Order: sequence, then C-alpha cells, then structure tokens
Amino acid sequence: MTLEDDGALTFCDQCGHLQPGVRDECERCGVPLDRSVYDPFVAIHQNAAVVRQAVRGRIKPSRFGKFALVALGLFYLACSGALLQAMLHGPFSVVKAFWILLDLVIGLAILSAFHRVMQRDSWDEYRKWSS
Repeated sequence: MTLEDDGALTFCDQCGHLQPGVRDECERCGVPLDRSVYDPFVAIHQNAAVVRQAVRGRIKPSRFGKFALVALGLFYLACSGALLQAMLHGPFSVVKAFWILLDLVIGLAILSAFHRVMQRDSWDEYRKWSS
C-alpha cells in the first residue's frame, strides 16, 4: 500500500506519527493505539469548524480572560476620565481636541468589546452543538 492510496490511516496520539493501514501499536514509538482509524478529512473538517467559530467570535474567553479584559478596560476608562478632566482645565488647542476624540473612540471600542464578550457562546456550548 502506498501513501497515495485512499486506505485507512492510523494516527499515534503519543508521537503524532501517521501510518498507513489499521494498526494496534505505533511503528515509531510502540505505544498501543486507542483510536484505530484516523480520517484526515474528518479532522480537517473539525479543525475548520473550530477556526470558523473562533473567527465568528463564538468562542468565549476564560473567566480569567474576561476578568482581565474588564479590569484593564475599567482601568483605562478611569485613567481616561482623569486625563479628560485635566485636559479640559487648560486652554483649548487642536492637539488637545485630537487626543480627546481619540480617547473617546478608544473608550467606545472598549465598551463595545465588553458587550461582545458578554454575548459570546461558551466553548462547552459549541462542543454540544458540534456533536
């Protein structure tokens, strides 16, 4: 059997070796194989589905990721408020107006990110849908 044939392939989870035919143990490392048949087309389809869901924004960050995003966002918004207050006390200039507008745009982007993160589906829900 050559590698160009459409026969079954066996995949070793331990060393990652892909070998033609159905095997009970890996040729390279000798580990017994739990999964006897590996279909590369199914694997490509499953990986593509995971990537598609991530690109569409369906995978939620972890609780720590959410906490870090919210904490950094709130810290930025607090610093932004202090900066805005300090800038408004001095004389007006075009540079100050630019920085104030830029700061407001970044603040709105952060609030939009908060909204999107809280609406995403969890990874566990995605796994339920895909099975």
